[in-house]
Amino acid sequence: MTKLLEIKEWLKGFYGRFDIYLQAVWKFILSASAITVLNQNLGFMEQLKSQMVVLILGLICSVLPYGGMALICAGVVLAHFYALSLELAGITLFVFLLLYLFCLRFENKVGYALILTPLLFWMKIPYLAPILVGLTGGIVGALPVGCGVVVHFIISYAKENAPSLSSSTVDNILETIRMIIDGLLNNKAMLVMIAAFAITVILVHLIKSLSVDYAWLIAIGVGTVVDLLILIAGD
Repeated sequence: MTKLLEIKEWLKGFYGRFDIYLQAVWKFILSASAITVLNQNLGFMEQLKSQMVVLILGLICSVLPYGGMALICAGVVLAHFYALSLELAGITLFVFLLLYLFCLRFENKVGYALILTPLLFWMKIPYLAPILVGLTGGIVGALPVGCGVVVHFIISYAKENAPSLSSSTVDNILETIRMIIDGLLNNKAMLVMIAAFAITVILVHLIKSLSVDYAWLIAIGVGTVVDLLILIAGD
């Protein structure tokens, strides 16, 4: 136990000395990974799939605040959607503006959660998102995590319905818009996931903040169980 405390103190000191550089590296890895995954899952605009484009955008994101990173990634999503369907791009732009307004005041504290959550979905470990954010970001992390869930489901919807969206014409614009809105608003799985992740973030943070031994481990265990129970009940 003493050894673990020594390692913890060493890590805190190391991070304190190289905070700026470590933050830049972390932002580059996070943004480059997110953009790469977006290109692989969407890929409707071929110009964005270049490794040089990913590298340049990642370097730009490494010196931006988390809000700026989110805008860059949102721009990549919108560009792919524009190449697929103008209606989808327009609706998604409106949704992204709402999400950004919700998360704007928290971007410096937990803005990373908005990008990290969809990324963990694509890595097949989404349940890790509320645990990590609850441990590192606090209660306010519930909002960007929920917004990240919305982003994931929007992108999944576009990927699954690409053929019908790309075949829309001027004559059926209203029908396409109605189909997109219904597909998003009536997604009960998304609503259950948002509730489960938000509750988990809050619970993990509250338990982690208790003055008891192994509070972090208890928070991880309880948060994981509660998250799964809510998802099972919702299913």
